[in-house]
Amino acid sequence: MRKAALSALVVGLIGLVGAAQADDKKDNPTGTWKWSIDFKGNKREFTAKLVAKDGKVTGTLSGGKNEAKIEDGTFKDGKIAFTVTREFKDQKFTTNTTAT
Repeated sequence: MRKAALSALVVGLIGLVGAAQADDKKDNPTGTWKWSIDFKGNKREFTAKLVAKDGKVTGTLSGGKNEAKIEDGTFKDGKIAFTVTREFKDQKFTTNTTAT
């Protein structure tokens, strides 16, 4: 499950960055970003709600049965980075993410 969540996050961020550049919004990733992945025949839906201001990124990442707060988010020179900690069956999983 952890690999699926990590894969989904990476795929989503690639889509996030690609969509931002395609829409000429590379200076600000603020907005709601949705994507889905197919993992072993199961479709997973994800939504990131981002707010970027003064180089800081806040928001949430939801998918599956829970929503996680984006922590330590930054956006500078077209590069976004943040941490998400999710819980699954009383275990915490932290993912550090960067994308350009």
